[in-house]
Amino acid sequence: MAADDSTVVTLQSDPLYQIWTIGLNEPSSQVKKISNGKVDGMAGLTWMQDGRMVYVTQAGDKSELWIMNADGSDNKQLTSDGYSKEASAVSPDGRFIFFTSIRSGIPQVWRINSDGSNANHTCPVIS
Repeated sequence: MAADDSTVVTLQSDPLYQIWTIGLNEPSSQVKKISNGKVDGMAGLTWMQDGRMVYVTQAGDKSELWIMNADGSDNKQLTSDGYSKEASAVSPDGRFIFFTSIRSGIPQVWRINSDGSNANHTCPVIS
């Protein structure tokens, strides 16, 4: 508040989380932005053996799993059940994607096929 009570100053923070790539031996000028969302990858990002990446981003008011090629093409939403997700991981053979989600009051590990089908609860998260 200004000394004369005529002006209020405030600050708004609005961070962006987007996915960028660069080759190991490339100069920093070669960095490429491959996503355009507001919170892409913030709650989880992992590579698949075939070169695609699975990431968590906002879809509406909940976070969902998406998959895309390493260059940002062929972006596809894998989940759309309205429950927030985080901490994605991919099985070594690339068949399954694991993530945590709170659906019954406690975090649980879930598994889906890498095409987004067949969501199954596997176990509660033990901390």
